[in-house]
Amino acid sequence: NKPVVIFFYSRFCPYCDDMERYVLSDKEVSGLLKNWVVFIKIDTDKNGRLARAYGVWSYPTIWLLEPSGQPIVKVPGYVSKNDFKKMLVFVKGRHYTSMTLREFLDM
Repeated sequence: NKPVVIFFYSRFCPYCDDMERYVLSDKEVSGLLKNWVVFIKIDTDKNGRLARAYGVWSYPTIWLLEPSGQPIVKVPGYVSKNDFKKMLVFVKGRHYTSMTLREFLDM
């Protein structure tokens, strides 16, 4: 009964490597991912069909989904550690029911 975060990446993408190194491997972020959401990493080089099904054409791309699997928002490109943590608060706190992710990040 947790929201879902899908991280689409390519092994040949330097921005994906940076997300792994500076954001996803951060102890605080990895703890939030473990406790707050279902976190799924998709290697698009191996799962291109799934990436296309989600409309992923650039890397990295992050999808936020409701616990039911209903899509909330697609976020293309590198996301800083601070913004990524805010995205997790956004989806965990169900703030998407009253505002957009952009509005939430700008608060």
